[in-house]
Amino acid sequence: MAGKRLKVLIVDDSELCRELTRAVLEERGYEVVTLDGPFGFSRVLNQEKPDVALVDIRMPALEGDKLVEIVSRHELHRCPIVLFSDRSEDELARLARLCGAAGFVHKSGDGEMLVHAIERSLRGPGAGAGAGSRPMTRGATNADVRDRFLPRFLDIARQRQRRAGVLLARRRGGPAAAELHALAGEAAMLDLGEIADAARAAKAAARRGDLEGCLRDLHSLAQQVEELDVP
Repeated sequence: MAGKRLKVLIVDDSELCRELTRAVLEERGYEVVTLDGPFGFSRVLNQEKPDVALVDIRMPALEGDKLVEIVSRHELHRCPIVLFSDRSEDELARLARLCGAAGFVHKSGDGEMLVHAIERSLRGPGAGAGAGSRPMTRGATNADVRDRFLPRFLDIARQRQRRAGVLLARRRGGPAAAELHALAGEAAMLDLGEIADAARAAKAAARRGDLEGCLRDLHSLAQQVEELDVP
C-alpha cells in the first residue's frame, strides 16, 4: 500500500470552512471528501471509507458529538472521528470523552496542528487503514491560504451579519446566534482572532436574549470586518 494517500472526510455546514480545510489538507497530500451536514453521513462513510473524519460540532438538526454517538451504535465503516470546532479546549475534551470521539482539534489556519491531530487519531485505538502511509508534505503557508480566502470571507461575513441583524429584529435570538457561531468558526479558520472573539460575544448576547448588547457587538464586529486588509 506504499504511496496510498490518506483520505479525510470533512463534515461541516460552512462551505468556507470545508473549502479552507480541503485546501490545507490537499496541499499536504491528503485526499479529501466533504459533506455539508450530518444527513448522508452514514452513506458517505460506507461508500468512501475514509481513514479519518473531521466533524463540526454545531450543525443544524444534529450536532457533531451526537453524530459520533449514532455512528458508534451502528454497523458502519469504522474510522477515527475527530471533533472540529472553535470551542474551548476544555469543552472539546469533555465532549470528545462523552461521545467517544478519537480526539478534537480547534478550527484555525494552522495546517500543521490539523495534520498532527489527524495523525494522532490514527495512531490511537481503532485507527483506520492507511495509518503509516507516506508522510504528508508541508504545503502552503498559513498566509497563502488566508490571502486566497479573505475576499470570500469578507462577502460571507457581511451576509451573516445582515442575516443576524434581521433575525434579531424579529426577536429570533437562536437562529441569529447560529449565524454568528458560523462566522466565528470561519474567522478562526483564517486566524482572524479579534473578529472571531467579536462574533462569539455577539452570539453569547443573542443566546441571552440581550438584544441591545448583541446589536452593539454586531456594530463592533462590522467595523472590524470592514477594516480587513483584503488583497
